[in-house]
Amino acid sequence: MEESREITDWRKNTDWHKRNEEKVRRVMAMIKPLCDLFHIDDYGYYIEERSADGFCTSEWLVLDGQKIGCTGNSEESSFYEAVGYVIINRYCRWRSLGAFDRQTKNYIKRYWR
Repeated sequence: MEESREITDWRKNTDWHKRNEEKVRRVMAMIKPLCDLFHIDDYGYYIEERSADGFCTSEWLVLDGQKIGCTGNSEESSFYEAVGYVIINRYCRWRSLGAFDRQTKNYIKRYWR
């Protein structure tokens, strides 16, 4: 007898959804104190399910309307992206980072949209 193998749709996989929901909760818990400290009221972490091939997702950290790509990042990396946002838009808004100011800011903002 042949075994029937059921091909499951990844979007219907509840473990995958639970894992993503848990990741969103953990990232939000990590960035909340930082956002409260710097009076950032508009923030969030979003996982978009979009794909033609079935496996592509996009993860975005949104701070004050600025989308920062975090696809494939760990929770800590997403927190560090939020720290980079604060450094660029709050601390260094009217300050220089020295001789390599432009290069440093471009490196920090490389995943911003």
